[in-house]
Amino acid sequence: MQFTSLSFLIFLLITYVVYNLVPNQFRYIILAIGSTVFYFIGCGKLLLLLFSIALITYIAGRQYTKKYTPHISVTLLVLILAVFKYSGFLYDTIMSIMQFFGGVPSERMISIALPLGISFYTFEAISYIIDCRNGKIVAERNFLYVYTYLVMFPTVVSGPIERAGNIIPQLKHPKSVDLNRFMNAVMLIMWGFALKLLLADRLAIFVDNVYSNPGNYAGTIVFFATIFYSFEIYADFAGYTAIAIGAGLMLGIDLSPNFDTPYLSSNISEFWRRWHISLSSWLRDYLYIPLGGNRRGEARKLLNLVIVFTISGLWHGAAWTFVLWGLLHGLYQVVSNLAKVPLTKVKQFFVVKGYSSFYHVLQVIITFLMVNFAWIFFRADTFSNATDIIKGTLSVTPWVFLDGSFLNVGLSRPDMTLMLIMLAILVLTDILNRRGIYIRKSIICQPLIVRWTIMISVIIIIATCGIWGPGYSAGNFIYSGF
Repeated sequence: MQFTSLSFLIFLLITYVVYNLVPNQFRYIILAIGSTVFYFIGCGKLLLLLFSIALITYIAGRQYTKKYTPHISVTLLVLILAVFKYSGFLYDTIMSIMQFFGGVPSERMISIALPLGISFYTFEAISYIIDCRNGKIVAERNFLYVYTYLVMFPTVVSGPIERAGNIIPQLKHPKSVDLNRFMNAVMLIMWGFALKLLLADRLAIFVDNVYSNPGNYAGTIVFFATIFYSFEIYADFAGYTAIAIGAGLMLGIDLSPNFDTPYLSSNISEFWRRWHISLSSWLRDYLYIPLGGNRRGEARKLLNLVIVFTISGLWHGAAWTFVLWGLLHGLYQVVSNLAKVPLTKVKQFFVVKGYSSFYHVLQVIITFLMVNFAWIFFRADTFSNATDIIKGTLSVTPWVFLDGSFLNVGLSRPDMTLMLIMLAILVLTDILNRRGIYIRKSIICQPLIVRWTIMISVIIIIATCGIWGPGYSAGNFIYSGF
């Protein structure tokens, strides 16, 4: 059940109505039942796996005082994730090595289905166990709270990766949903639909065409395909997150923000504080700091950064291209740290003011291009495909804007126009957000007639101009595959 489908909106409305008809102390039960139905529709019998992980998590939390229980349970959860997500990757790697040394690889005998959202709810389960062990939260006596925390339908597929300390207290005492909160939720959901259906899916058409056959397109088109993918994955994932947070608001639950104008970052460290925030903070708290963080000297700190970002790449996907993507970001962090002192001396020599607008914009552009380059490996199916894309971007062919070939990449002129308008709206919205100006809050402050006029107009635009995926069905979100 895709978030951008009519069936999801009906499901959300029914859940919202039933949820608000029962007393506060029983609402988490309605959320648990609704989330179970939602997950069963998406994964069927694999719901048993999620239930089993919830049971392991609950027992480990209750038994956290026993010496080895947290370690054994976390190891078991990691092994479960590895079996379902990485067994095929490991098998293919071994077969490739055998083929390289002259062996004859056999066909894969077993193909394991990837359970929906397993990367996300496994990380939530691990954080619950560790937080119980470290005394950050009190282990729950009621199993249903732990289960609901993991299966909660707004977050179970693609996050945000929530902490039990944030969610479980809200399950016990959900906030009341007044008109302003409801309107805020609806506008967030509409923004998510717009990002996905008006922008991300149009960008995807352009990007998919180029990445599938980069040799068929001029260099400038290939370069723009890489730029467009940077915004595709942003609009796609931020769109999903907006819908998830909006759904949470309707149910009296505040979910954590996952994005904060990441492409306006002036360095890679700042980018990762603003991109996929729930994953970045999880990796910091449960991997980087336990590895020693920055407490064991500069060399160990840099090694820890490389390890964490490489694991981040593997978390995203079972392929060496994802590993390289993560490794690149780790190396970016290393270079950034090593360059601090020399860069400071260069700035002092040329009397460059760090707060100057030109210098800041230059930093933002350089950071974006570095992130954009790494996205090539994230998007490419193989290293060969990534190499072809990189080679293509090195060829400058500005005439593609004059001979019409830029409009011959799967999008008609009206589609291209709407895509560019939405892209400009996204960039402008981020700039305003960075300055503390939030359009959604401004709309809520308007008279009721103005609010409804804006909302109805946006709904009509989405319904008439939205791309509803292959065969006019709701298209998948990128992160639902992780």
